[in-house]
Amino acid sequence: MARVAVIRTRPETVLQDYERLIDLADHANLYALFDTYHLITEERDYAAALRTLASRLWCVHACENDRGAPGGGLVPWNNVFDTLHEIGFDGPLTMEAYNSSIDDFAYQRGMFHNVCPDGDEFVRKGLAFLRSHVERIWK
Repeated sequence: MARVAVIRTRPETVLQDYERLIDLADHANLYALFDTYHLITEERDYAAALRTLASRLWCVHACENDRGAPGGGLVPWNNVFDTLHEIGFDGPLTMEAYNSSIDDFAYQRGMFHNVCPDGDEFVRKGLAFLRSHVERIWK
């Protein structure tokens, strides 16, 4: 059976509500998805958030605070990766970003700058950044 991940997308949904929703659903295949973009406006302590979700954490969407490639923004990446290692995370680590070069796709979602003028470079840069952290922690 496939796993289903729930993502928090509303600032008023505090972490405890998110965890409670998963508990109330009481389904063995319902897990949490940790999205670094959403958490930048919703949590001050990424480590505490990851520890809270540790038992239900399935996937991490790695994205910068401006939806750009991971690295160079405001997300506390060392903290994120150190805590992922601490809690024994071994799930998927994915990049989530908006291709701002496709018509007005990004503009309609509130992005007014071009974070992805070259999709291939975006992927290369993001993967290199994430790989450096993975290699630092999980040697």
